[in-house]
Amino acid sequence: MTTPAIAKAQSLPLTKLPNVEDIYPVSPMQQGMLFHGLYQPESQMYFIQVGCHFEQGFSVRAFQRAWEEVVGRHSVLRTNFLWEGLKEPVQVVRRKVQLPWREEDWRLLEEAEQKRKWKEFVRLDRCAPFHLNQAPLTRFALLRTSEDGYYFLWSYHHILLDGWCQQIIMREMFTFYQAFRDGSKVMLEKPRPYRDYIGWLQKLDESRAESFWREELKGFT
Repeated sequence: MTTPAIAKAQSLPLTKLPNVEDIYPVSPMQQGMLFHGLYQPESQMYFIQVGCHFEQGFSVRAFQRAWEEVVGRHSVLRTNFLWEGLKEPVQVVRRKVQLPWREEDWRLLEEAEQKRKWKEFVRLDRCAPFHLNQAPLTRFALLRTSEDGYYFLWSYHHILLDGWCQQIIMREMFTFYQAFRDGSKVMLEKPRPYRDYIGWLQKLDESRAESFWREELKGFT
């Protein structure tokens, strides 16, 4: 269901939407995921979760700062999708987003109960779908199990990232985390914006691609 705020935003010209850094078309893969996400909103096919347990010397503040840095660097992590009233769906990059960050303290629970509660937390999180017209399409949870121990859960919609990109995000995040925890500085190369890929796609000659694949797949049924 479209919220009143989103409905109002979609009734405005795209150029007048608030808190916008950029607007551009979706890729064919994103368009397919958007279609399936709207056609079967209850499906968990494109719901991705990354979970782990941290121990010894973990810094919550450095960890949160690292994620804030990564979200600020990568526009796709600040992106939502609009389609109602439009000829073609678009993705809207927000200048700033509030990082969905949840913390709970489970230190008073027995270890067996913590493990049971963790499994239930992951299950319930997966049952809370993302609304594709609201950014960010990602969220984080830290669940404290001891003085230095934490369960961590990162959830996001697959329309944002594939497996290769997930590795890049995680590598950057831990690079920033190490620097923030140690009080050192790190300078990473500025990432290339996703809109460059969209621009490259739009310049492709689809007829040549179609001819290639028809020839390549000739004989397959």
